[in-house]
Amino acid sequence: MTFVVMSSHVLEFTLEPSVELFPTIKFSLVEFAEIRSIMNGVRLAAFRFLRGSPCLLTRSVTTVVPPEIQKYHPHIGNREIVGYGRNGNPQYLDDPHYPYPSIRFCPQTDEIEVLQAKEKGDWHQLSIDEMKNLYRHSFRMTFAEVQAPHPRYKLAVAWALFVMSGAMLYFCFIKSVVLNLPSCSYAKKEYKDALLYRRLYSRDGPIDGLVSSFDFENMRWK
Repeated sequence: MTFVVMSSHVLEFTLEPSVELFPTIKFSLVEFAEIRSIMNGVRLAAFRFLRGSPCLLTRSVTTVVPPEIQKYHPHIGNREIVGYGRNGNPQYLDDPHYPYPSIRFCPQTDEIEVLQAKEKGDWHQLSIDEMKNLYRHSFRMTFAEVQAPHPRYKLAVAWALFVMSGAMLYFCFIKSVVLNLPSCSYAKKEYKDALLYRRLYSRDGPIDGLVSSFDFENMRWK
């Protein structure tokens, strides 16, 4: 099948290979769009018919699961949404400024459901361990644990010292082995003595300088 655009309003197509048996058909683009929409409608009707048949009977998920669970629970798992939280998004964060997160810390389990049903009654019937389990189910840390100083800075200091030590060792290796720089002559004792001798006999500072502190007759310092 070959399509040829004759003008901006007329579309021509030819059925091959036999042009004599299937002559050229001309129709407008509007008619072509109408035919295409009719074919799409027939296909949609067939799909709806098959969907409504007993062999393909399905039930929409939206009729079973609430929209809130469809939106958030694939990301937060089986955790209960209990409030607004920090910004309205269902996320857990231990923050003293927002002490009540929007979701619980742990997911729902059968044991927790039993404890939650038990806590609706008299709290004197709950043991200390059960109260702690209920608290840890909703919160990860207490206020004292949240506000306590975190020892993370020790790890940062250790890494900084480790990197600095490695850099110093690398510098010493490059300086002594790779570059093999000659020793500085200014640091030698012979050079320092020669410089001192030159300053003394050049009469550097005869009043309040270096020469004023040296006795040339006895060749010693005053």
